[in-house]
Amino acid sequence: MSTRAAFLLMSLVCAAAVEAQPQPQPSSAVDTPVAAPAANVAAARAVERRRIVQERQAVQAQQAAEEAACYGKFAVNDCLADARARHRSVLADLRRQELSLNDEERREKGAAQRGLVDQRMREQQERQERAAAERPKQPPARVDPAERTTVREQDAAARAGQQQHRIEAQQKEQAARAEKAANAPVQRQRYEEKLRAAQERRAQNARNREKRQKSDQAVPPLPAPP
Repeated sequence: MSTRAAFLLMSLVCAAAVEAQPQPQPSSAVDTPVAAPAANVAAARAVERRRIVQERQAVQAQQAAEEAACYGKFAVNDCLADARARHRSVLADLRRQELSLNDEERREKGAAQRGLVDQRMREQQERQERAAAERPKQPPARVDPAERTTVREQDAAARAGQQQHRIEAQQKEQAARAEKAANAPVQRQRYEEKLRAAQERRAQNARNREKRQKSDQAVPPLPAPP
């Protein structure tokens, strides 16, 4: 019998022993179908984890022994590669089994958490329904016709005020555009006047520079020293 088969047989025996143990009587009939299977599944998963750990340790020990023996051979590298290749698939399969157990455990915990949340939501809804059923029903409030008329008048006045505000805003905007259009020629004339003044200043400055240059050239040179 191989090592893995022996561990599988031991796991089944342990799981059967756990199921055969007397379970404590539950406090209510609601907890019985949930608590017992969950405990059995957790115990079986723990047995599987121990088996995986033991098989991994055995494979790693065997690999270490084979690699140690490789150093006494002529083709050391080939021997080491063969030994590692033989055990790599076994270790990978054990890792896959371990990840599968982890996934199952996460799914069970998530389902339990969702069940707890759903239970709390149901309890809250039941409390709200009981409170609504126990709350005395109030007769529908009667509205005075005169008050209803006043509310309609207030709504109509509010809508009229909003419409008047929009009209005034449009009129102000139109007046601003008209004023801008009327001032456009004046602003254009002012801009052209400033432009001409700037051009005249530049021309005057150029003439002044030219006069200074001619004046400097007209000054006779100093006489040579005796």
